[in-house]
Amino acid sequence: MYRMWFKWIVAFFGMCCVSKTSCYVNLANKTVYKGTPSQSSSYGMSMFSADKAVDGQIQKGTDGSSCSFTIGQTEYQTAWWKLPLKLMSNIAYLQIQFRNTLEDRLYGFSVYVFNDSSFEPPSPLGYKVFTYGGHSCPSVMMNVTVNRVTKGIALFNSNDENHQLCKKYEKSFATIELCEVFVMACIDGYYGYPCEQCGHCLHQENALMDFMTQNAAVNAVTVFMENVSKKTEHV
Repeated sequence: MYRMWFKWIVAFFGMCCVSKTSCYVNLANKTVYKGTPSQSSSYGMSMFSADKAVDGQIQKGTDGSSCSFTIGQTEYQTAWWKLPLKLMSNIAYLQIQFRNTLEDRLYGFSVYVFNDSSFEPPSPLGYKVFTYGGHSCPSVMMNVTVNRVTKGIALFNSNDENHQLCKKYEKSFATIELCEVFVMACIDGYYGYPCEQCGHCLHQENALMDFMTQNAAVNAVTVFMENVSKKTEHV
């Protein structure tokens, strides 16, 4: 009986979480949330400007015409791109598409969150949530967990002249080359996995819920099983 209840409750919470994953929205294409993107420099002036990374156009081919990227010259040893948000939001993760064939240049890149619109990475006004340091080169398409309540996201890259891993890594300068960034989040008034409504939760100390590990479901299962165990002890 004990095992049957356990299997039922795990299956129930698992189905709830899976069935609601569609509640995440891409804030980068919602005008009520999307601020004005910017970057440290723009290659080709407006041709590859910061807004190209959130215009909804996925890169086709290798010309990068639908991408944003910064200037690649030796005087540029760091580079950044950022997107401020108009409203505080529970961001779960980013889906990033780098420029095809040149993703190796982004080895070592970092993702930051920030609330101050004047933030430029790596300023202490922001908070670093991720740095790529794998044993292989980055993929053209990457998902990066953010799991923060914030008003902006940013990418930062710096040159490492000693880098040896990625064949196309550029040792003489640093660039950010983005073809699309999806900012997947719960909208205002919702939290956690999978975006449960909570009224004014953004103003509570526990607003930083864990989006990705389904802690709410796991905790519910734990409490349920503890209660079952206590009851069976008295039978």
